[in-house]
Amino acid sequence: MASLLSHSAAATNDSLYEGNAAADRYSRLHHMLHAAFDIENLMDVFYYEAQQLVHFDSVTFDNRHFDCHYQAGVHCRHSAHYRLFANEDFVGDLRFTRATPFDEGELNIIESLLTSLTLPIQDSLAYRDTLEA
Repeated sequence: MASLLSHSAAATNDSLYEGNAAADRYSRLHHMLHAAFDIENLMDVFYYEAQQLVHFDSVTFDNRHFDCHYQAGVHCRHSAHYRLFANEDFVGDLRFTRATPFDEGELNIIESLLTSLTLPIQDSLAYRDTLEA
């Protein structure tokens, strides 16, 4: 019985560590995204950091209004697609792909990551527009 209790306590400590590590990653990602002005740099940071939380093989971002396209990784069969809006303004389309379907927990992680990505994308597109003016 003692070994069962110590194993259970170790599992609880591991899940707390994993929870704290994920929270640290979210916080770090949020700050890194808000520091990036260039859309390609922003998406590179997002691509790398998001993969630390959920596996995907590729990410694609498109905004035709700004003639902006980004792709990293190798496109695979299964995908999750999001239309991003900030303050009711369309920001772009984002697609994640991989060889196996995403489960609900993974989609929840991706969706929570998108809350940190949308405003920095909007800012990057505005910055890009200012530079081209």
